Amino acid sequence: MNACDWSVPAALHGARLVPRQQPGSRVPMRVTPGAFKAAGLPVPEDRRQWNSYQLSRRCGFPWTPAIDAHVGRRGGELLGVSGFVCVDCDTSLAIDGSVWLDGFRRLADLAAESGNVLDFAGCIAVRTPGNGTHGQGWHLWFGAPDRPVRLGPLARCPLIEIKNRATAPGSPGYEVRSVPDASLARLPAWLAELAGAPRPVVAAERRKGSGAPAWRRL
Repeated sequence: MNACDWSVPAALHGARLVPRQQPGSRVPMRVTPGAFKAAGLPVPEDRRQWNSYQLSRRCGFPWTPAIDAHVGRRGGELLGVSGFVCVDCDTSLAIDGSVWLDGFRRLADLAAESGNVLDFAGCIAVRTPGNGTHGQGWHLWFGAPDRPVRLGPLARCPLIEIKNRATAPGSPGYEVRSVPDASLARLPAWLAELAGAPRPVVAAERRKGSGAPAWRRL
C-alpha cells in the first residue's frame, strides 16, 4: 500500500489516534472490560469509561494500518500532543443558511496584513463538513512551532482556533485536499505571533481558614 492510500496522511503518522464509535460521532469507540484486563489496567467502575480514550490512558494509540482503516470507516480523533497543531477555520452561517463570516478568508486576510501569503504548500489541508451550527470549514495541520503558543480562538477572529487535537484527516466527511511534497512545515511565525504565548499557569492561593465551614467563611 502506498502512502497516498492511507486515510491519515503519512506526515501525521507520528501522532496519536483515538478511534471513534461511528461516523459523524465524537464518542470514542467502545471496548470491553477484557480489553482493560489484557492491558493490565483496572476496569473503570463507570461503564461510560469503557472506551478507547480511557483504554489508552487519555493519550491515544500510535498509528497502525488497522487503526488507519478504522479511521477511514468510522472516524477518529488525532491528538497532536507536542508534534502537531491544527488551525481550525469555521464558517458562521446566517439565519437563512448563507455564509455570514468565513474564518478561512479571514485567515488569508490576516496573512496579507502581516505581509505574508496563506498557501497549502507546507500543511495538510482538510475540508471539513460542518454541522448544525456552522458551515463547511478547513483544518490546516502544521508541525508544532519552535515555541509554545496559546491554544484556542484567535483574539482577532474567534472563528479561527489553534488546537492540538481535532478530527483525524481521512475520517468520513473530512476530505484531504492538500498534502506537502516534503516534510510538514511548522506553524507560520506570523500566525504563532497572532496566537501569542500560552497563558501563565497561576497556582491557586490557599487562604487561611478556607477549610472552615461555609457559614463561618460567609
